Amino acid sequence: MSTFYGDSSKWLDFWNQFECTIHNNGNLSKTEKFTYLKSSLSGNALAAISGFVLSDRNYDSSIEILKDRFGRQDIVISSHMNKLLSIKPVRNISNVKALRKLFDECEIQICSLESLNVTSGSYGNLLCPITLQKIPEEWNFEFNRNRKDQSKFDITELIEFLIREINCR
Repeated sequence: MSTFYGDSSKWLDFWNQFECTIHNNGNLSKTEKFTYLKSSLSGNALAAISGFVLSDRNYDSSIEILKDRFGRQDIVISSHMNKLLSIKPVRNISNVKALRKLFDECEIQICSLESLNVTSGSYGNLLCPITLQKIPEEWNFEFNRNRKDQSKFDITELIEFLIREINCR
């Protein structure tokens, strides 16, 4: 099982894994589950519950604290959006490895948002100009020149454009 450090964008993966293997395991007492929980946490996540001693009651309280601090949908969405905003720009059109990494990071966060029922239509007009600032200037101009609808941005169109450009290299 993976360790959860407190990155809210990774909460759902951690919780789904922990819930399936430990939390819903009827053969374990809550104290045993709490032991597994603490051993699966590090950093900010462990610090959030470090004051609790091992007990059945404290297991339930710890789960609630972790869910409230790292698993609330607004916090998870914000974490994914922040990751999109903090993607490092790539200016060199020849650096295919960096361009692919930029694309992969965008794709991961966008898919994660969609899994939370946040549609690209709700943030595409904000995300497209930000993403365009992170790609080489030549690509920015080409994408804008060839956009289907000049009055609004479409993140799906931008993603498809990036895939085509990266695959051509």
